[in-house]
Amino acid sequence: MFHFIRLILLFGYLSLSSYSVAYAKGQHIDVIAIEYPPFVTSAQDNYGFTFQLLSDYAQKHFIQEVKPLFLPPARAQMVIQSGKWCLSFYPPVDIEKRFFIPLSEQKVKLSLYRLREPTEFRWNSLEELKGKKVAILRSNQHGRVAKKYLEAGMKLVPVESISQGLNMLLYKRVDYWAAAEFVLDSLIVEETIRDKLQFAQTAIHEFPIGIFYNPDCAATLFK
Repeated sequence: MFHFIRLILLFGYLSLSSYSVAYAKGQHIDVIAIEYPPFVTSAQDNYGFTFQLLSDYAQKHFIQEVKPLFLPPARAQMVIQSGKWCLSFYPPVDIEKRFFIPLSEQKVKLSLYRLREPTEFRWNSLEELKGKKVAILRSNQHGRVAKKYLEAGMKLVPVESISQGLNMLLYKRVDYWAAAEFVLDSLIVEETIRDKLQFAQTAIHEFPIGIFYNPDCAATLFK
């Protein structure tokens, strides 16, 4: 049993080390990222417009170039907790490590899509949507935005991708689809389908566009 535990600990150490090779060798700067098109995605040559903003910033302010390191949310959090990271789009839990670099004055609006209706899509209290089903990315189902849906009595339906969430709504398997305002720009969606969708006027959450950095890495990060 003791030997088995040692193997598990060794595997965990090697896993974390493999995700911090660039951090240790200084060849480039790994940026912890989670798939969320159109902001950050491996499906585009520039890795999404938020990563492009970071690349532009890096050329002026960082010693080395930046490259994305796409991880599942749980693994991203584990790497951050290990302390072996420099940059992350995924927010650190430790407030002392939440040093933030804004990359744009624009803010991203998160809310709900529904199938278009003749009335305005807004609410005074999210509890007005109690009992409704909302498709949400599995990677976001434990976040603070998801918590708002649960507290309002809504039912979360986890999906693996943004396109799957859209299809769930189009086929009426859910009442709403949780997504960002400009998320359709990352998908190949015909105008006839866009016309069927209605984005809420009420925001669930707004967040700034930027990147978190580890203060322990500052000396080797900035010019």
